[in-house]
Amino acid sequence: MKTLIKILRWIWEFPQHLLGFVLTHLYDVEYVETYKGADVYMGVFPGGISLGTYIIISEQSYRDKRNRTKKHEYGHSRQSLYLGPLYLIAVGLPSIIWAGFIHNLVRKEIGYYEVYPENWADELGEVNRNSK
Repeated sequence: MKTLIKILRWIWEFPQHLLGFVLTHLYDVEYVETYKGADVYMGVFPGGISLGTYIIISEQSYRDKRNRTKKHEYGHSRQSLYLGPLYLIAVGLPSIIWAGFIHNLVRKEIGYYEVYPENWADELGEVNRNSK
Protein backbone atom coordinates (compact mmCIF):
# COMPACT_ATOMS: atom_id res chain seq x y z
CA MET A 1 0.00 0.00 0.00
CA LYS A 2 2.86 2.42 0.80
CA THR A 3 4.29 1.89 -2.68
CA LEU A 4 0.92 2.70 -4.26
CA ILE A 5 0.64 5.88 -2.18
CA LYS A 6 4.15 6.95 -3.27
CA ILE A 7 3.28 6.35 -6.91
CA LEU A 8 0.03 8.30 -6.60
CA ARG A 9 1.83 11.18 -4.88
CA TRP A 10 4.47 11.24 -7.62
CA ILE A 11 1.71 11.50 -10.22
CA TRP A 12 -0.33 14.13 -8.30
CA GLU A 13 2.74 16.24 -7.44
CA PHE A 14 4.80 15.43 -10.53
CA PRO A 15 6.32 18.87 -11.31
CA GLN A 16 7.68 19.40 -7.80
CA HIS A 17 8.80 15.78 -7.40
CA LEU A 18 10.75 15.98 -10.63
CA LEU A 19 12.36 19.25 -9.57
CA GLY A 20 13.16 17.82 -6.11
CA PHE A 21 14.75 14.76 -7.67
CA VAL A 22 16.87 16.94 -9.96
CA LEU A 23 17.99 19.26 -7.12
CA THR A 24 19.09 16.34 -4.94
CA HIS A 25 21.43 15.35 -7.76
CA LEU A 26 22.66 18.87 -8.60
CA TYR A 27 23.54 19.98 -5.07
CA ASP A 28 26.04 18.40 -2.71
CA VAL A 29 23.40 16.84 -0.42
CA GLU A 30 22.92 13.42 1.09
CA TYR A 31 19.85 11.56 2.25
CA VAL A 32 19.69 11.56 6.06
CA GLU A 33 16.22 10.40 7.08
CA THR A 34 12.56 10.05 6.27
CA TYR A 35 10.44 12.48 8.28
CA LYS A 36 6.69 11.77 8.26
CA GLY A 37 6.91 10.34 4.75
CA ALA A 38 9.22 13.01 3.31
CA ASP A 39 12.84 12.26 2.43
CA VAL A 40 15.21 14.73 4.09
CA TYR A 41 18.49 15.65 2.39
CA MET A 42 21.18 17.68 4.09
CA GLY A 43 24.27 19.41 2.83
CA VAL A 44 25.55 22.46 1.04
CA PHE A 45 22.31 24.25 0.31
CA PRO A 46 21.20 27.82 0.96
CA GLY A 47 18.37 27.60 3.54
CA GLY A 48 15.72 25.01 2.84
CA ILE A 49 13.30 23.91 0.15
CA SER A 50 10.52 21.39 -0.07
CA LEU A 51 9.41 19.90 -3.36
CA GLY A 52 6.83 17.15 -2.98
CA THR A 53 8.33 14.59 -0.65
CA TYR A 54 11.86 15.97 -1.07
CA ILE A 55 13.11 18.23 1.73
CA ILE A 56 16.53 19.78 1.22
CA ILE A 57 18.09 21.77 4.07
CA SER A 58 21.49 23.05 5.08
CA GLU A 59 23.59 21.10 7.55
CA GLN A 60 23.25 23.92 10.09
CA SER A 61 19.45 23.84 9.83
CA TYR A 62 19.39 20.06 10.10
CA ARG A 63 21.51 20.13 13.27
CA ASP A 64 19.11 22.57 15.00
CA LYS A 65 17.76 20.71 18.04
CA ARG A 66 14.33 22.35 17.68
CA ASN A 67 14.01 21.05 14.09
CA ARG A 68 12.13 24.19 13.07
CA THR A 69 13.45 24.26 9.51
CA LYS A 70 12.73 20.58 8.96
CA LYS A 71 9.22 20.96 10.39
CA HIS A 72 8.63 24.12 8.34
CA GLU A 73 9.73 22.41 5.13
CA TYR A 74 7.54 19.44 6.01
CA GLY A 75 4.68 21.94 6.18
CA HIS A 76 5.47 22.92 2.60
CA SER A 77 5.44 19.21 1.71
CA ARG A 78 1.89 19.04 3.11
CA GLN A 79 0.94 22.07 1.01
CA SER A 80 2.24 20.19 -2.02
CA LEU A 81 0.08 17.20 -1.17
CA TYR A 82 -3.02 19.39 -0.82
CA LEU A 83 -2.45 21.50 -3.94
CA GLY A 84 -0.86 18.96 -6.27
CA PRO A 85 0.05 20.48 -9.63
CA LEU A 86 -0.92 23.98 -8.41
CA TYR A 87 1.74 23.97 -5.65
CA LEU A 88 4.55 25.57 -7.62
CA ILE A 89 2.32 28.45 -8.71
CA ALA A 90 0.33 28.88 -5.48
CA VAL A 91 3.13 28.29 -2.95
CA GLY A 92 6.53 27.82 -4.60
CA LEU A 93 6.59 31.02 -6.64
CA PRO A 94 5.26 33.30 -3.86
CA SER A 95 7.67 31.70 -1.40
CA ILE A 96 10.69 32.24 -3.66
CA ILE A 97 9.67 35.83 -4.43
CA TRP A 98 9.16 36.53 -0.72
CA ALA A 99 12.43 34.89 0.36
CA GLY A 100 14.57 36.21 -2.46
CA PHE A 101 13.32 39.73 -2.98
CA ILE A 102 10.51 41.24 -0.93
CA HIS A 103 11.49 40.11 2.57
CA ASN A 104 14.85 41.89 2.30
CA LEU A 105 12.98 45.15 1.64
CA VAL A 106 10.52 44.87 4.54
CA ARG A 107 12.58 42.83 7.01
CA LYS A 108 12.13 45.28 9.89
CA GLU A 109 8.36 45.58 9.48
CA ILE A 110 7.31 42.01 8.67
CA GLY A 111 8.84 38.79 9.95
CA TYR A 112 9.66 36.11 7.39
CA TYR A 113 7.18 33.59 8.80
CA GLU A 114 4.31 36.06 9.23
CA VAL A 115 3.09 35.91 5.62
CA TYR A 116 1.45 33.40 3.32
CA PRO A 117 2.64 30.76 2.45
CA GLU A 118 5.25 30.64 5.21
CA ASN A 119 2.83 30.94 8.13
CA TRP A 120 0.68 28.18 6.63
CA ALA A 121 3.74 25.91 6.30
CA ASP A 122 4.60 26.59 9.96
CA GLU A 123 1.05 25.69 10.96
CA LEU A 124 1.04 22.45 8.94
CA GLY A 125 4.50 21.51 10.21
CA GLU A 126 3.56 22.34 13.82
CA VAL A 127 6.43 24.79 14.22
CA ASN A 128 6.60 26.75 17.47
CA ARG A 129 8.43 30.03 16.80
CA ASN A 130 7.85 31.33 20.34
CA SER A 131 10.32 29.00 22.05
CA LYS A 132 13.98 29.93 22.33
